[in-house]
Formats: sequence, C-alpha cells, structure tokens
Amino acid sequence: MPRSSLPSQSIDSTMNEARVFPPSAAFARWAHIPNFETYRQLCDQADSDPDAYWGARGREELFWKTPFTQVMSWNPPHAEWYLGGMTNLAYNCLDRHLPTLRDKAALIFEAED
Repeated sequence: MPRSSLPSQSIDSTMNEARVFPPSAAFARWAHIPNFETYRQLCDQADSDPDAYWGARGREELFWKTPFTQVMSWNPPHAEWYLGGMTNLAYNCLDRHLPTLRDKAALIFEAED
C-alpha cells in the first residue's frame, strides 16, 4: 500500500532528515544496491505497487518450501506477510550459503567471562 494511501491510523514521524552520506567506492562495489539512483528506483517501485515489489523481493531473496499465495494482509495495526508460504529460516540464513561460503564461520560465540 503506498505511503500516501495508508489508513489514518498510521504512525506519523516528526523526524526530518535530508543529509545523504555516500559510501566509499570500495564499499559500493560490494553493495546489494550499488547507488542512490537504484535505491530511489526501488523506493518508487515499492510506493507505486507494494504487493508486486515485496512479492518480487520475497521470491528473489528467500527460499520457499511452499510458495506464498498472498504478499500481505493489512488490518491496522496488524500486518501479515507472505500468507500461505512456508519457509525455513535456518536454511535462508545459513544453509543456502554453503556452496560458496562453506569454509567461513557462520556464527562466532564469545562468552562474557
């Protein structure tokens, strides 16, 4: 749902921030979103058709054992995402990276003592 058409029960923010902090060229080379122009295009897509945008992101970025049938159900103030879908968070966070990152530690535990 575009921000402009959210129900009147939406939360308003009084924060106004206009500064932009560009990343270094080295950091940008590794970034998932390479530049501010691409970021703005993605924001515009999300605003114009949120279900299509978030549906595409869910399909591209996550593994689904059972694909979702509905992107979102909005009943203010409650939202449900990817209805009908079944996934495995451990697989999405760790296991799917095994082919390329097999020899890299996934978790490093350091006790407080």
